[in-house]
Amino acid sequence: MPIDFRAANAGAALRAAGHRPDRDSFFLCEGLLLYLERPVIAGLLCSLRAAAGPQSTLAASLAVRSPDPRHEARRALAHRRRAGLGEPVRTILEPGEAPALFARAGWTAATITRPGSGALFLVASPVQASGVPDR
Repeated sequence: MPIDFRAANAGAALRAAGHRPDRDSFFLCEGLLLYLERPVIAGLLCSLRAAAGPQSTLAASLAVRSPDPRHEARRALAHRRRAGLGEPVRTILEPGEAPALFARAGWTAATITRPGSGALFLVASPVQASGVPDR
């Protein structure tokens, strides 16, 4: 089922498709978040948290600025190519920004890896009402 994250609530769409928030889920946002604006990312993360069972997992790939100017030059070229294909990159995070973004939405980053220059892969678990991860 297609969804426009700028206009629709992912949690509501999941419920309409039969998802049950009382059951644990694995949410994967791979190759997605860099094409969304920060407020849309925040809304998506919050709606996924609201749909997450206590032992759910969220995995996401993110674009992150590199301190190496050579990586940034290659990234700028790749982004211009994507924009030419109608896929403009909208969000590149600063180093260290991702855990705080996820925490504000109710997720605790459990694992953070940098698979390549300017890329970050984050695995997170939901935070309980007490403020600690469920795991």
